[in-house]
Amino acid sequence: MQRASREHVCTRFFALFIVAMLILMAFLLETTLGQASGSVSVDLFTQKTPFDGKGLNQSSDLFGPQDLVILYAQTLEGNLPLNGVLVTYEIDGPINRSSELKFYQTAKTNSSGIAQTTFSLAIINETESFGTWVVSARVEAGGRIYGDSLSFQVDWPVELISVETLDGNLSEKGMFSNGGFIGFEITLKNNALTKKTTDLAITVFDELQVAVSASRIGKDLIIPPNKKIQHIFGKVYIPKFAVPGRATITAAAIDKDGVSYCPQVTKDFFITSGNPIFPEFVDAFVYVECVPTKAQLGQNVTVTVWVRNEGTVVLNNILVRTYVDSSVLDARTIASLDPYQSQKFAIIWNTQGLAQKNYNITSQIQPFPDEADLTDNSFSCNVELKTARPEIIHDIQVKNVTCSKNEVNTGEIVEIYVVVKNVGNATESCDVSVFYDESLIQQIPFSEVEPRRELSLTFYWNTNGVPEGTYRITAVAKPVPGEVNIRDNTYVDGEVNVKGPAHVLAFPQLLILLSAAFALELIAGVFLLLFLFYSSRRRRRKKKIHSYYTVVARPHI
Repeated sequence: MQRASREHVCTRFFALFIVAMLILMAFLLETTLGQASGSVSVDLFTQKTPFDGKGLNQSSDLFGPQDLVILYAQTLEGNLPLNGVLVTYEIDGPINRSSELKFYQTAKTNSSGIAQTTFSLAIINETESFGTWVVSARVEAGGRIYGDSLSFQVDWPVELISVETLDGNLSEKGMFSNGGFIGFEITLKNNALTKKTTDLAITVFDELQVAVSASRIGKDLIIPPNKKIQHIFGKVYIPKFAVPGRATITAAAIDKDGVSYCPQVTKDFFITSGNPIFPEFVDAFVYVECVPTKAQLGQNVTVTVWVRNEGTVVLNNILVRTYVDSSVLDARTIASLDPYQSQKFAIIWNTQGLAQKNYNITSQIQPFPDEADLTDNSFSCNVELKTARPEIIHDIQVKNVTCSKNEVNTGEIVEIYVVVKNVGNATESCDVSVFYDESLIQQIPFSEVEPRRELSLTFYWNTNGVPEGTYRITAVAKPVPGEVNIRDNTYVDGEVNVKGPAHVLAFPQLLILLSAAFALELIAGVFLLLFLFYSSRRRRRKKKIHSYYTVVARPHI
């Protein structure tokens, strides 16, 4: 007996052990699959559009040493934003600092899944911020760490390299006489990934450090991106009252707000009382931009061309040709441009019928005699043409909802028929739910429904326990990731009236009633028989009394 009991206990323990192991394996499998799905993504980027670092491990455009850096981190699960997720930013400064700079910031995502934080690059010794900065963003979701990183450079956005003093033959010259002009060449570059515009402020100081002459040239001069060296030529007058001796010319690059992009550059020279010179410079400049730079075959691309006079004399009949690879896209002549004046025009490039590849768009200016700088007579940009991909449309529609009954008694089953259609062009999976008013009746999932396919789903509503009343029946298809049109995800059928339970006798109740009726009839029958028996005896008794007489004789006295 004891042995049997022990065997029973061991059997139960073994069964519980097996169940526990199965549950553990299911949990591990679910966790592993959840981790392998990789559905959570983080994208870290800055405010420097279009080169803002969007995409995994991309770099951002350059920042200046006084700039405010805005960091955005978008966290998505599939295509859906995650709200309220804590993002940790790790910011590493450049390695050329005298001491290591690393700090952390945190922010929570909003309803768009974006967390935002800021910090300033305004360090006391501003050049210590120069170099490569590396930023990473990390989030924890479902027990896993997800993240993205980006890098950016800190430098002068527009950097002045030098200012040189020249004569009219483009030769360096160190002595200029008052009453004449000093020629100059300013060399600068744009360290950013997008074009910049600047004005150049020129000032001449004499031996006594008196500003004897100043000029601001080239309103909104375009400086091409990607560190392309640019040369600007000009001249500035030296008045007769300038004191002869050691003098200085300075050049500053000013933005549209009147703020310098970078430190000024200077050059010393001598003012003499000799023969003044009157140098002139011929120089033309062209710049071209294409929008978009990545286009679909057949899409129009806007090619914008800027032509500028960067010399000191009027340029006439400026011939400008624009090519797509080696084929001429446009050719035109600009009648004239005054010194530092520019003109812009746009060309619409129709890409219909072209091959899928990268195209080089180049604008060129025909050189002028004695032109000072030919390196800026041509500029190119690239456009990538790709085959148009069909737009992916995610759209689930609830087409129809009908009920088997519109009036029922409590406890009855109502069948609800729902027709759902995938009206997009991608295979979809989602859940469909049916409600009476705000209460859920049933939810049915469907998966891998092909485009344009309809499904008929049947829901069963057990009205047992549902209070009497009129209820609105609604079917809702849960939006799929990427679905924009969700207005057709809901369909209202109408109303179902639920009444009280019907008064129908159950079989036991009927049996009791029949039994009671039979008993009553039996009792009534017994009483009837007794009544008839009693009545019969009474009639017989009365009959005997009327039939017989008793004679009594008395003696006569």
